[in-house]
Amino acid sequence: MVDKEAEKAGLGVSLFKRLCEAHPAAVVALTHQYRMNAAIMALSNELVYDGKLQCGSAAVASGALRLRDEGAGAAGQPAWVREALRPGTPVVFVSTDGVEPAMAERKAGKKCDNPAEAAMALRLAQLLAKAGVEGGIGLMSPYREQVAALRTLAQRAAYGDEDLRRCDVEALTIDSFQGRDKEVIIISLVKSNAAKDPGGLLGDWRRINVALTRAKHKLILLGSEATVSSVPLFQRLLGIVKGRGGHLCPREAL
Repeated sequence: MVDKEAEKAGLGVSLFKRLCEAHPAAVVALTHQYRMNAAIMALSNELVYDGKLQCGSAAVASGALRLRDEGAGAAGQPAWVREALRPGTPVVFVSTDGVEPAMAERKAGKKCDNPAEAAMALRLAQLLAKAGVEGGIGLMSPYREQVAALRTLAQRAAYGDEDLRRCDVEALTIDSFQGRDKEVIIISLVKSNAAKDPGGLLGDWRRINVALTRAKHKLILLGSEATVSSVPLFQRLLGIVKGRGGHLCPREAL
């Protein structure tokens, strides 16, 4: 959580940013990246980097999710799940607003989680593991309580799921994922409430940008569209995803 008092005192500005502003001639823009394919990079490029970010090579730009047996994970699943797993759709936003039973957040003081959303995230990871994903899966959330729930679910499921045990699945906070990557990242945004209050963490775009840039070939976001679109940059993100055909609106949970 961002400390408002510290932010007012100027502690929300990093030393790096202060040095950049004080000595602009000394700054060399790092415009090439070698992690994400072009579709995933486009999110941060349009939202954060003003179009200045580029893929370091054609191979990076065209990189795609590799599944040993795509049909094994998608067999018998609803259409939205098949689309969510499809390598040809690198960025997916799964809107949970229409799912029955409702996938509402759960709050206890300052703590917040969403058990139904955690279960959906884990189930998608299981299906990807069954399909033989190569390169590992990261389960991520801005909320520590949700990360703890994801980790517990993954550990329990692994006992009876050989595919999940073989797959490199980790549930970590956004900060813990900084400097790392996975073939697939599944982000649980958690916030879903009648007041459409996105809370403070989803407005921290330094952290959200880190989350969006950890995936190499597949990025899946789970969340209440009605709630998270209260954040202007998330509204823009949704517009980008919709324009690329990655917006999914399931009616049934997994």
